Order: sequence, then C-alpha cells, then structure tokens
Amino acid sequence: HRLPSLVRGDPNRLKQIIINLVANAVKFTKKGEVEVTVSVVSMCSASLEVEFRVRDTGIGIPAGALATLFSRFTQAEESTSRHFGGSGLGLAISHDLVSLMGGNLSVESTIGVGSAFFCTLRLASSTQNVCSGRFRDSLHRSVSEDHLEDNEEVFTTGEDI
Repeated sequence: HRLPSLVRGDPNRLKQIIINLVANAVKFTKKGEVEVTVSVVSMCSASLEVEFRVRDTGIGIPAGALATLFSRFTQAEESTSRHFGGSGLGLAISHDLVSLMGGNLSVESTIGVGSAFFCTLRLASSTQNVCSGRFRDSLHRSVSEDHLEDNEEVFTTGEDI
C-alpha cells in the first residue's frame, strides 16, 4: 500500500513520539546511522494502519531490559544514565501517548548491533491538509544525515522543528 499524502491524526502527539524515538536513537548511536521509515500496514476506505520505524546502529539494549524499557524512570542499565544522561521518561511517555491513540509501541534490539522501535497507529483518511508541511520537511532533514559524527549537532528538539 502507498502512504497517502494526507491523513488525520494528532500531529502534536505524533511529533512528540517521533522526536523522542529519534532523539534516543541519535543519543545511543555514536557511529553508524539512524533511519526513520513510514509504511502502510493495512488500509481501508476510512482509515489506514501506519507503522513508523526508528532504527539505529547504536549500542543496543540488553534482552533482560526490554520487558521494563517502557516503564517510568527506567533505563536499560544504571550506567546508561550516568554515561548518556536522561531521566528514563521519554520512552514511557511515548508508550503512553501511543496507547492513548489506540496504537502499539514495541522494540527489537541486539547488543552491539542496534535497536528498532515500531510505532503502529490507525489514522483516518483525510481530504484536508491537517498536518503542516513544515513538520514533515523538518523531520526529513533531521534524520537524513549521512554521517553522525556529532549527533548533538544533527538532531535538536527545539521549537524550530
């Protein structure tokens, strides 16, 4: 299925979810790449199920930490917060937002290989432009960098996005 140019959903919450996932991917990927893909899982006349995938070639997440990864104030390992910073709230908030929107947020990860986060949402078909082109354009620019030598410079979560 081809992704329609217009869909109806909550662009502010979706933006927050994608920014959280991409910011984490960039933070934990010192070398390699961060990739964001959007694909249609299923489609009917009134709605479509869309999967947003954020994949990185970062440090990966230990298998034992995956079960609690979406819990508040939780990080994969205690040393993670000391080395990379963060409060352990971003993924919990993203998970809650996705759930409130009737979707699912999941993760696959391998230590030393990287992680992939999958956000699946049902969005209504639309004939009106309800999502600004500014967000789509800035999201594309934020994650289309070929080299992540200085990840802090590549991705910012400021209001200009």
